[in-house]
Amino acid sequence: MRLRAARPPRETQAQARRETTPVAERLPRGSGVSPPAGRRKPFRAREDGTPARACGRKRLRSAAAPLTSAPGNSSQPMFRFLARTLGLLLIAAGFVGLVIDGTRSIANSGVMFTPLGEVAYRMFGERYLLLQPAIERHVHPALWDPVVLNLTLLPASVVGFFLGVLLLWLGQKRPEPIGFATGR
Repeated sequence: MRLRAARPPRETQAQARRETTPVAERLPRGSGVSPPAGRRKPFRAREDGTPARACGRKRLRSAAAPLTSAPGNSSQPMFRFLARTLGLLLIAAGFVGLVIDGTRSIANSGVMFTPLGEVAYRMFGERYLLLQPAIERHVHPALWDPVVLNLTLLPASVVGFFLGVLLLWLGQKRPEPIGFATGR
């Protein structure tokens, strides 16, 4: 009959494990140092039973995680995506409008373009006609005649093209500041 040695208390086991475990195995994942090849560290809970990640140790970000707090990265990536998408669509619509206006100009032997007001009326119908009384009543009566009316007479293709360029500019990624380590 073989006698078993008494097991040391759990507290001493954890201390012995810390003393004999190499430093590379005790580092968190993603820290850049990996344990020796062929051996993997099994998942162990702390003395109080909580998992190792829940014990206050700061979890490092992986390279794929977006950094929203670093300067140069927008905190609203969805806005940038929508701005770029809408910008590209408006640029494409502007080019299509230029082709249509060019074809109409060649056929009529004179410069012809589609005004923005006509495009808005085709898109919104009767609601577009309510724009004038709404601006005159709720904003200012003098705003309709010199400003908004002249905007509705601009070529729709040029307005679409310039709005698309503006949205692409707003949706671009900000340049990284020189000398700033972002951690990527």
